[in-house]
Amino acid sequence: MLSMIAGSMVTVAGVTFSVLVVAVSQASSQYTPRVMRNFMRDRLSQVTLGVLVGVFVYCLVVLRTVRTGPAEFVPGLAVLAAMLLALLAVALLMYFIHHIAGTLEAGRILDSIAEETAISVDRVFPEPCTDDSHVDLPVPAIPFDGTTWHGIPAHRSGYIQNLDIDGIMRTAARCDAVVRMERAIGEFVAEGTALASI
Repeated sequence: MLSMIAGSMVTVAGVTFSVLVVAVSQASSQYTPRVMRNFMRDRLSQVTLGVLVGVFVYCLVVLRTVRTGPAEFVPGLAVLAAMLLALLAVALLMYFIHHIAGTLEAGRILDSIAEETAISVDRVFPEPCTDDSHVDLPVPAIPFDGTTWHGIPAHRSGYIQNLDIDGIMRTAARCDAVVRMERAIGEFVAEGTALASI
């Protein structure tokens, strides 16, 4: 019984999570790479995997105490606990699959992206804009006729994850320069491609 429970827990954990990683990868390629990150950070995913592996380890530990031969010993209470833990793991697995199926719906994915975007905007601009008087102010025209732009190349390939806006503004003010961003956050940039122009 113990070896059967241990084997089934490992098999269920391996098959379930490999199938889910494929489904999450597909959703990630269709919508956003954040889907995979959200799946990895999901507390229920972590708890479910932990319970399945925990039941497996528990069964192995109890199995080690079973003795055969003249001094035969089978811990009946520990075997009963293993059966109850297996039932709990199966119930948690069914709830987990229901949870993941709901999480991978298009509406839920877009809702989580919108929520993360709002949090990011609040982090970049912590002070709410309550004064509307600046809306009608004229933006000073900067003459760019005959201006030579110098590109700042990327040192390695990858996605742009964030920008140090304050640092860029300080550097531009110190050098009396204008910085034009050539790529936006979230874009993939190959090594040597211009990130910005000065």
